[in-house]
Amino acid sequence: MSSALDLFNGFNLPAAIAYAFTLTATPGPNNVMVMSSGANHRYRRTVPCLLGMSVGCTFIVALSAAGLGVVFNREPRLRTVLFFVGAAYLCWLAWQIGSSGAPAGVEANARAPARKPLSFLQGAVFQFANPKTWLMGINIVVLFSLPGAAFIPSMAAVCTIVLLVSFFSMSLWAGFGVAIHHRFRTERAWRIFNIVMALLLLACVPMLFW
Repeated sequence: MSSALDLFNGFNLPAAIAYAFTLTATPGPNNVMVMSSGANHRYRRTVPCLLGMSVGCTFIVALSAAGLGVVFNREPRLRTVLFFVGAAYLCWLAWQIGSSGAPAGVEANARAPARKPLSFLQGAVFQFANPKTWLMGINIVVLFSLPGAAFIPSMAAVCTIVLLVSFFSMSLWAGFGVAIHHRFRTERAWRIFNIVMALLLLACVPMLFW
């Protein structure tokens, strides 16, 4: 047991948790999407997307630890292709959100077909085109990996932290959306909200190329 614990000697658990929370809780494409989903679909139907995003973030960290993050940083053309795909996807999502009305059950929209929330796969795949996720993955590996035999255990700890913390922090944004759901009573209010969410998502597009 002591030899196993020795592998984590020097691993700063509180700092790793704080770093993961800071990057996943601050505004960005993921949090705008889950906030909108929470408002339109409530928390339970947003959970698959939340899980997909958390698993996607964790997979990016694992790939960064394996060295793929360095490849993306050194190959600008590959990064550009990914970012254009991400930008196109964000624009499509913005259109879907901005053109939707109120959830079913609100005034005249009571019999309108419900727009489906993002799926697990959509949330996970989007992380590959999200530069904020790659930034977190590369930096957290550089900052919190331990050398030698402790590298793999330290990265396993980091991946676990990212999985749990990202789900928690993005759930907070989904919770904000759920709170909004209880505030809006008219179709006009929902249309304004969805247009604002769409504009915020479009505002994230330039971030893909910074």
